[in-house]
Amino acid sequence: MATVDAIEDLTGLDKATQLDVLRRRMATVPGRRDHAPADLPTAAPLDRPEPTTPDQ
Repeated sequence: MATVDAIEDLTGLDKATQLDVLRRRMATVPGRRDHAPADLPTAAPLDRPEPTTPDQ
């Protein structure tokens, strides 16, 4: 079983510093990709029937 490092308390930091700390921590995750793939598959739109309105 893998061990997990304790997450430091970031509540006393401003939001920008919190984000910086979290981004640096994420960058240390093994196997993390540097960027999202640019060639994502596209999905065909679902065939959905047009909604009907009751006759008035």
